[in-house]
Amino acid sequence: MSQAAQDLALAGLRRWQPEWDLGRARQELARRTRGGRGVGEPRLARGAMSGLERLLRAMVGAFTAAGIPYMLTGSLASTVYGAPRTTYGVEFVVDPPDPAALEMMANRLTPEFYVDAGAVSEAWRQRRVFNIVDSAGWKADCILRKERAFSREEFGCRRQLEVLGVALAVASAEDVILSKLEWSQESGGSERQRRDVAAILAGAGGGLDRDYLRHWRGALGLEREWALATGADAEP
Repeated sequence: MSQAAQDLALAGLRRWQPEWDLGRARQELARRTRGGRGVGEPRLARGAMSGLERLLRAMVGAFTAAGIPYMLTGSLASTVYGAPRTTYGVEFVVDPPDPAALEMMANRLTPEFYVDAGAVSEAWRQRRVFNIVDSAGWKADCILRKERAFSREEFGCRRQLEVLGVALAVASAEDVILSKLEWSQESGGSERQRRDVAAILAGAGGGLDRDYLRHWRGALGLEREWALATGADAEP
């Protein structure tokens, strides 16, 4: 596990369990990631954490300058909520008001980052994803928000949190769970996504909105994925 992922996961566990000290959180993280054998030494370069922080600061600055509402989701959001995952990529859902806002965002990020202007324009037309890449290998996927009830709901539920010292909007834990169930279903079944769901549920304890989860997993047809991630007899 990278130092960045470890630190974020520890912060996520303590967010759900504020009475835990750092030692107790480390023990729990070790139990979940290495069967109790300890979290081990960071496997990424020392600069990995600063590289991720640099990317987050640049993305948030570009979104803000261009007036683009956004939220962090995906693997990094899982880690924020206590499900550790090492990754060189981050995912944002974005809701730009017009193509000019996307162009402004892209212009702000270049030349520090690689942005394909054609891909950005196509993403607006097709409501699809485009990428931001830097020379160190970090990548940000920008996913245009879908036009459906759940996507509007989850976007409205995003929360302001601090990630590696950067204040930014993050999808709620409930919506990260639902999105991961949906990604697993769309990919034909993903044990990694299901493990992330189980880890968030275990860390959150009673801190989740169980009625919200029950409603949307039913509305989205995710009951089977929920059962596979939590156990067939599990109820929220």
